[in-house]
Amino acid sequence: MARERLGVGDDGRSGPGRPLPPDLGGRLRFKHDPRLTAGRPCAFDVEHARLFWAKVACPVLILEGARSEIRLEEEGHRRWSSFPTWRHTVLPDAGHMMQRHQPDALAAVLREFLGEGAPAPPR
Repeated sequence: MARERLGVGDDGRSGPGRPLPPDLGGRLRFKHDPRLTAGRPCAFDVEHARLFWAKVACPVLILEGARSEIRLEEEGHRRWSSFPTWRHTVLPDAGHMMQRHQPDALAAVLREFLGEGAPAPPR
């Protein structure tokens, strides 16, 4: 039953009732904090969050899976434009849980992005 609940479907999406692909063969076990699936205790206020996002001093990488069911499209660009420096990347053939669907592609994007950053200030 746990395998079904944590599975990844042929469409690249994960979620309840989606079996693990045959190539995993039960060799992997994905763990997560069960609180992440619980509802929020209060509503998310985008305009309030934008005030904080505008003060983020470091570069921001926004990653989305092309097959994710929660892509933000135009609304995302409106939100992300609050960050002083941001970049948006979409991973093809990945759903929302891109670390499951395209781990190598995700790692490559992260390595490239982190390599772009300015050196840390001396301590």
